Amino acid sequence: MPPSDSRLFGPLVSARELVAQRRLFTSVLGMEERGETVLAARDADLLLGAGAGPTSLLALQTPGAVAGAVVCRFEAPSDETVRDPAAPLDRDAFKVIDFHTPDLAAAAAQAAATGFDVTAPDGEYDMAGTGLREAHVRGADTLTVALLGGAPGALDPYVRVTDRTVSEVLGITAPVSDVDAAESFYADVFGWKVVHRYVVDGASVADLVGAGTRGRME
Repeated sequence: MPPSDSRLFGPLVSARELVAQRRLFTSVLGMEERGETVLAARDADLLLGAGAGPTSLLALQTPGAVAGAVVCRFEAPSDETVRDPAAPLDRDAFKVIDFHTPDLAAAAAQAAATGFDVTAPDGEYDMAGTGLREAHVRGADTLTVALLGGAPGALDPYVRVTDRTVSEVLGITAPVSDVDAAESFYADVFGWKVVHRYVVDGASVADLVGAGTRGRME
């Protein structure tokens, strides 16, 4: 498939069990289940890597958008994690899945009512002249979801779904040690180019990620 035709459907989440992830993506993020299957060992090895073994897959999608998430459970889950939640500045590992919400307070309250741990920073940070506030929903398997709210319409250009409590996936935060190498990977593999660049630099970033030191996002 040529890069121009490639499409990233959404994040692939590795879970020890599917129940908690199903509850997060459906009850909090408004996705609908599109199918569930079990890949035989041979198919899973080809798709996910040698040694994957039989793997359960749950596909979910945000109504109104060709985007969603896929949750997988390996037959023998590992006790290792890609990143340590206690180390907020770990590089080269996905950190947070971002979603837009027109009403941050309502979306955060809904997540809390569903039984998830929800934390929200006191202040806001600036993204290209737009003040944003962000609530973090802590899910199972060290998964963290960010709900982004701002001025009415500020994030509408970046999502298709704007009339629901939560949009489709807006982005995935991935701290990297080499920005140029990351950009080259996305260009070579997916055919993507940079469409928007911004810098967030200040104490609000440190508060946002719990780093304790001044940080910078771009």
